Parts: sequence; structure tokens; C-alpha cells
Amino acid sequence: MPIVWNSSLVAVSVLVAMFGSFTALSHAQRMRETTGRTAWHWMVAGGVTLGMAIWSMHFIGMLAFHLPIPISYDIQLTLLSILPAIAAALLGFHLLRSAEMELRRLAIGGLVMGVGIATMHYTGMAALRMQPAISYDPLIFALSVVIAIVAAIGALLIVYAGEKTGLQPLVHHLLGAVIMGVAISGMHYTAMIGVAIAPGSVCMADASQISPTVLAMAVTGGVFLLFGGGLIASLFDRQMARQNAHALERLSKVHAQTEARALAMAEAMTQELRIAAAAFSSEEGMMVTDPDGVILRINPAFTRITGYSAEEAVGQKPSLLSSGRHTEAFYRELWETLVRDKCWHGEIWDKRKNGEIYPEWLNISAVLAENGDVTHYVASFSDITHYKEVQDTAHNLAFFDPLTDLPNRRLLLDRLRQTLPANARNGVYGALLFIDLDNFKTLNDTRGHDVGDMLLVEVAGWLLTCVRAEDTVARLGGDEFVVMLENL
Repeated sequence: MPIVWNSSLVAVSVLVAMFGSFTALSHAQRMRETTGRTAWHWMVAGGVTLGMAIWSMHFIGMLAFHLPIPISYDIQLTLLSILPAIAAALLGFHLLRSAEMELRRLAIGGLVMGVGIATMHYTGMAALRMQPAISYDPLIFALSVVIAIVAAIGALLIVYAGEKTGLQPLVHHLLGAVIMGVAISGMHYTAMIGVAIAPGSVCMADASQISPTVLAMAVTGGVFLLFGGGLIASLFDRQMARQNAHALERLSKVHAQTEARALAMAEAMTQELRIAAAAFSSEEGMMVTDPDGVILRINPAFTRITGYSAEEAVGQKPSLLSSGRHTEAFYRELWETLVRDKCWHGEIWDKRKNGEIYPEWLNISAVLAENGDVTHYVASFSDITHYKEVQDTAHNLAFFDPLTDLPNRRLLLDRLRQTLPANARNGVYGALLFIDLDNFKTLNDTRGHDVGDMLLVEVAGWLLTCVRAEDTVARLGGDEFVVMLENL
């Protein structure tokens, strides 16, 4: 059956292929210039654009194909034929995401893409539903598939070659679009040369489903809107990218001016953090609270001193350690000083987890934000139990006799200096009794010093039972005692 071609529609089909290829190449460039989700968006847009360029060229070319019988197209097969073209194009764009060209990937990808393009073409031809079926020259059929594969490989090479040659993007895209448009059209019209339609054949497709005129309007108008919109989007995105690049360049200049200062500040901050970390690992107990006094963090020394682990202390308030020795007025004054001066230090009595009450030296400092608001409180404390014990021991050694625990000469004189003026003011009298033990030296020599010491302790206890609570019994040394009586 003779075939007549509409040369105008043939030219339109080639131009559509070139226009779609130009838009697809612009999408490919944007895909390779971007990363992440944006690159995926451009990959999908480019794949759909190139797939629609191949498909629309095919069907506009089919509209240029006339037989001496009425023909139409099965809408289901027509729409189904879009899928292989888009799938093949998406595969190509996925391969183009690789930074470097690999011959093995290029060959395999081009083969699969070419088969997909050929599948699209022959599925579209099947939409004619000719009876008897259309036959194809095997040699031409094979040649059309080869052309499709070569065209697919050529499209991939065009993208990689353009980046290597250093051509301007517009020139590169125009040359690539011409080559790809000719290759896509060449595959289609080569395949059409091998078409053989028997005389008397009938088109079985329902003409009411889709007519050549409607198809021409839909395909031509739709693809021009798609390609034009895609090209405008690509140009707009490239322009925005350039503006962003210029803005980034300006920002980089500002960054270069401040980089040294930022690095110095970072180094100083790192040093401060190291110092803070070392301080937090000190032998002093430490805790950090929020402005409301809720414990946020403690150090190992806190656990060692108090017995409370981090799990037990975090989320609690410092009242967890309250010993009960201090009044509410004491804590209220402490808090008022802390709020006013942003710090407090002093001696305080706390209670360990096991119930033991111990003295500690406590320092509390407020951490302030830039606006002066308190963000945290940092408390450090040390257990001064040993210091207090040493202090008490030193006091006892200074003012009490170590054998009898009676006041010694120094404490007796101190009390005398206080009592004499008081008696003079109040008009009362007092008395001093000097007592020593007869033959004490003989006892020491004959029975030993241990027995003598026992006697001195007994005498001290007996004297205390003989005086009032406000009186003083002191040991001057040896076997000499003094009793000071007040308010007589």
C-alpha cells in the first residue's frame, strides 16, 4: 500500500525533537550543577522532557504519514507508548549524574535506552491496529534499533563532551540539540522505511477515540508548553544560581575578613572549654543548676563527697543536702545575697546520703547572659571536716589541759580579764582558790606517773562536782589547780 508524507509535518517533527533536546540539555546541565533534592528534581524534569521530545517527534511524524485509507490510533497504546520513552530518558539522566564518564556504564546505559526508544516507536506503530498486521523489513528493523542505541550513546557523550570542550553553554546546547534531533528523527524515519502494509489493509482502531487532527493539536501545543516552560524554568534557575553565586562571593569576602578573628575566638573558646572541663573534674564538688535552682549536672567529686549519684541528684534541688542546722532566715539571706551580688561564699553544714552531717566551704556564682539575665548557677564546695577537726584540736590544745580537759592557764587568764570588769560594773565579788596536792611528787616517784595522772584526773572531776556551772576549775600545771568563783 503506497505511503504519502506531509513534508511540513516532517519538518515540524524534527524541530520538535531539536527543541525538546535543547530543553533537556539545559536540564541536564542544571542537574550536574546542583546536588541533593534539587538535582533529583532536574533529573526527573529532564527525563520527562527528553522522553516527551522523543514521543512527540514520533507521533507528529506519524501525522505526516498518510495512507489511501482512513487511519486512527488506539488511545491506550498511544498513551502506553509514552512510558518506554520517559523510562529510557530517565535512565540516561541517572547515568549523567556520575561526575566522570565510564565506558561500561555508557555502553550498557545506551543499549537499554536505545531498546526503550525502539519499544516506544513500535508500540506507537501498533496503535494503528492494522488488519492484517504491519510487517517490517528485518534488516531495517535492526538498523532502526541500532540507530536508537547510537543516538542514546551520542546524547550521553554530548553532555560529557560539552564540559570537556569548554564551549559556551548556549553553543553547546544548540549543537547538541541539532545532533540529537537529527538522530531521534533519523531513527523514526529509518524505521518507517521498513514498514510494509498489505493492499486492502484496514485500520481497526476506533476513529472516535482520537483523530489525527486532535492528536496534532494536543501533541504540538502540549509539548511546546512543556518544553517552553521547562526552558524558562531552567533559565530562571540558572539566573538565580548566578545571583546566589555573586551573593556568596560577597559573603566570602566578608568571611575572609573575619575568618582569622573567628578562628582566634574559636581557639580561645576551646581553651576556655578545656579549662572548664578540667575545673569540673577537680577534687571540689561541683553542681550546675538552672535559674530556679534545679540541679542540671554534677561532677564525680560531688558524688564522692555527698554519696548521691548523678541519677539521684539531677532534677532535684540543693535542699536535697540540707542538714537542718540552718534556719530559714539563713537560707533567705543567702539567696538575697546571691541575687544581689551574683555570688555567695561561706561555711555551711550539709548532710550526706548516709545521714552524716558535715561542714563544707561553699562558693556559688551566677552565669549571666549578654542581657544580664541569670542562665545558670555554678556551686563548688569542699568538705572541711578534717579542717574543722584540726581547728578544734588546735583550740583544745591552746586553751585546755590535755590530761584533765580543764581550762589551762591561758583560758583562766582570759576569763579573769572578762570577769573582773564585769564584777566591778555589777558590784559583785568573786574569789580565787589555789589548790595543790601534798606529797604528789612522792606518789609519782613511788607508784609511777600513770598513777599520778589518774589521781590528777580524779581530783579534776571531784573539783568540778564541788562548784557551780558558772565557776571555773583550771589546772595551772603539775599538781596545781585554781578555782574561780563568780557572783559571790
